[in-house]
Amino acid sequence: MCLTRLPGWQGALDRFLTAHRERRFQYGIWDCCLFACDAIEVMTGVDVAAQFRGRYHSRTEALRAIRGYAGEASVRAVAERVTEAHAMPQVDILQARRGDVVLIRRPRDYSLGIVALNGTEVVTVTPQGLQRIALSNAVCGWQV
Repeated sequence: MCLTRLPGWQGALDRFLTAHRERRFQYGIWDCCLFACDAIEVMTGVDVAAQFRGRYHSRTEALRAIRGYAGEASVRAVAERVTEAHAMPQVDILQARRGDVVLIRRPRDYSLGIVALNGTEVVTVTPQGLQRIALSNAVCGWQV
């Protein structure tokens, strides 16, 4: 299934990010994976995380769900599997556009973010709310 951005996706994404800017990280509700998938749904109308919703509420349960789906307990592995299933081509980080999903290297694993509407930053979820970091911190991306 190929995703197509809806008319007015930029405004919808802007409203989504504004509405959730102070929402804090919570496994199974508002973590980096579900944040990215929620943003994709806002832009395309397709919930690419339907099979994960309500299935985990802790880090251990999240890793178990990821391992069951992707064969290994890695955010990168689940991102690669979901993006492949939805025909989202991988792009070099220098070619990532506004609204694309990107992978950010973290000390333990990876996290997901969305290229901000300014095209130079990535928005991701933290315990303090949404955070913007330089796009140069991302290692790869997928086109939405």
